[in-house]
Amino acid sequence: MTESTTPPALRSRAWFDNPANIDMTALYLERYLNFGLSLDELRSGRPIIG
Repeated sequence: MTESTTPPALRSRAWFDNPANIDMTALYLERYLNFGLSLDELRSGRPIIG
């Protein structure tokens, strides 16, 4: 069995990295920032949904 070197895709990427729906991406970011998460936490690569 071979190990995969790429990490699995996170569900949050569909919300926060969607150039086709930039207005909703901005809304989601605003909501998470209002919730109390920092930009560093959002950019950490760790899952934030689920």
